[in-house]
Amino acid sequence: MPRGKPAAAAAKPVDWKTNLAAIWLSQFLSLTAFSFALPFFPLYIKEKGIVPAGDAQFWSAVFFASAPISLMIMSPIWGVLGDKYGRKMMLVRANLGGGFALYLMGLVDNIEALLVLRLFQGAFTGTTPAAQTLVATNTPDRNQGFAMGLLMAGVSAGNSAGLYFGGICAQYYGPVFSFKISGVLLFLSTFLVVFAVREKFVPPIRLPGALSKSARIRRRRESVNNFLAGLPVLLIIGFGAYVQTFDPPFLSLFIDSLFRQGAEARAMTDAAITSEVYGITGKLSLLSTVGAMIGSILAGVVMDRRMPIWTWGAVAALSGAGGLWIFASPSLLSVALGRGLYQLFLSSLASSLIVILSRLTPSPKRGAALGWSVTVRSVGWIFAPVSGAICGQYLGWRESYGIIALLCLLQTPMFLYLTRRYASVFHPEEDDPPSLDSIGESCINSPSGHGKPV
Repeated sequence: MPRGKPAAAAAKPVDWKTNLAAIWLSQFLSLTAFSFALPFFPLYIKEKGIVPAGDAQFWSAVFFASAPISLMIMSPIWGVLGDKYGRKMMLVRANLGGGFALYLMGLVDNIEALLVLRLFQGAFTGTTPAAQTLVATNTPDRNQGFAMGLLMAGVSAGNSAGLYFGGICAQYYGPVFSFKISGVLLFLSTFLVVFAVREKFVPPIRLPGALSKSARIRRRRESVNNFLAGLPVLLIIGFGAYVQTFDPPFLSLFIDSLFRQGAEARAMTDAAITSEVYGITGKLSLLSTVGAMIGSILAGVVMDRRMPIWTWGAVAALSGAGGLWIFASPSLLSVALGRGLYQLFLSSLASSLIVILSRLTPSPKRGAALGWSVTVRSVGWIFAPVSGAICGQYLGWRESYGIIALLCLLQTPMFLYLTRRYASVFHPEEDDPPSLDSIGESCINSPSGHGKPV
């Protein structure tokens, strides 16, 4: 360095709390954008005549499932690129990709173009996993639970704000305007990340040429072993994503049917009812995202403290209560409060799983690991809308919430298994790094016999 000042600036440590605050705000804006227009898509394509009214549920399922397909393919690739070139760059890419996709959705009026843009959104966005990786690699291990829980609370808070204000915007200005607002919010989030987020990134060290071939073979073998060791966590992450996204294809249609049964709807025209349902959908969905926000914060607090080993099994058992409430007594009130209840528990379970996966993975590999978590979640996001649409059409919307309750309860034995297999990760010591003692070693042994972290 020609001067000492730039070197000192480069060596300045990253304040993880300041970074967390900036990333939290960026995620709040991003998820506000995604929730501002997308939840109203089924009514949007029905009202605008983009598809026949009887086909709205089918095309909604295809629309919601299409982004996870491209997201599933691209997430591990983005994760590996993040580990190689930096995680901040990945968060900027995700925000820009989502901003372009959502803004352009407000400019087209045919289902084919909307599906192409949805696929583009899935391929180039993914703000939450990019933010999770950035936080996971710049936060001390002993604070991982708090940081991840707070970050996911920001995601839920953004969902809440987007659903509430997006519903109002769609009610008074139309859903086309909502898509454009979504794009603008994502562009604002991009600028925030560029100028406010700092990253402590150390590029991976290339192995010496003479040792590279054998060392790379060992590295691949250890990477496969680590992947297999964390596979149970990944599978349960995918199942949880499936449960959480089961009802979007029919939620607004279910709310529409419940509202039409009330006395207030009898004196209203179809257009007035549809406009009113836009607002009601946003307001009722608000409670479910508030529940998700509370659940994420509680999960973070619990994961940083020693709690009874059965805690997460009990949370999983309670997660089906909200779905049972809606099934037993379908009404606008039960939809609002019941979804809020099961989203609270499901979000706490989801946040705990991300913390577990992060602690199980060495820091240089966390981008790839969290990329794989998005892939398995994407599988859930692909099949959930299709399953939900089929159940809603052939079994009924009320009965579909009974199925959601059953799926929630199935997570109980899954979490009991995790608490037994990964007990040390649920209760990390304050100064201990993530432990892989019981599930495999993550190091490359040099010819001298000394271990070197992957």
